[in-house]
Amino acid sequence: MKLDSLDLSTAQQVCEPFVPDRGGIKGQHFLPEGFDELRLFALLKAKFGPPNGFLTFLGQRGGDPDGPFKWDYVFSPDGKINVQVVRTVMAVELQWWNGDVDPEELVAYLERSIALNADKIEDAIATLDHYKLILNPYIRHKTLADLAAKELSELSLIEPQFPSDENRSDEDLEKFRNAYASYMADVDKQASLTLVCQEERLNLSCCIKDESRPLGFGDQKLESNHLMRLL
Repeated sequence: MKLDSLDLSTAQQVCEPFVPDRGGIKGQHFLPEGFDELRLFALLKAKFGPPNGFLTFLGQRGGDPDGPFKWDYVFSPDGKINVQVVRTVMAVELQWWNGDVDPEELVAYLERSIALNADKIEDAIATLDHYKLILNPYIRHKTLADLAAKELSELSLIEPQFPSDENRSDEDLEKFRNAYASYMADVDKQASLTLVCQEERLNLSCCIKDESRPLGFGDQKLESNHLMRLL
């Protein structure tokens, strides 16, 4: 598909399940470092309104600072191929289906769309709220402690018994040797997980809840990162 004569002003909103049912996702591509994410988001918002993607629909209302996906848009540049723009915790990712496209051509399409719609973008930026993400150490340490405790509870340490002298074969000895090696590996794992639990619970005791709650967040749950709106 060629996009060199198109820009986002003629794109169509797509209402289709996130998981494509006609051949699957054809390609994925991360936007290059330094791509103007703010202006891209503003352009998409000016065109389609709030994020319209399925991941946004599934996410926490108003956004989730702890979530793996922050926002996504789905649209069709030409009425055929569908493109999804996803903001993950790491980068802005492009996915497409119902057709194929050169990733560099798709990036150029977005860059051209930004350049051609500067006024709409500035108007959209003026309506955006500005937030600062405050990372709460409580959630990180609690997650590590909970994961270690869960694995620890699932360990079942039963020491294998050495086979009796009566009718003991080489095969019996080999089975015992393997079982005992597995048992000792679980013992080592148990010790490691116990140490992780102790260390993370100590860290949790240092993250006193009242001190972990940023000022001005009212009744937001403590087991979370926080978004502070900048006035």
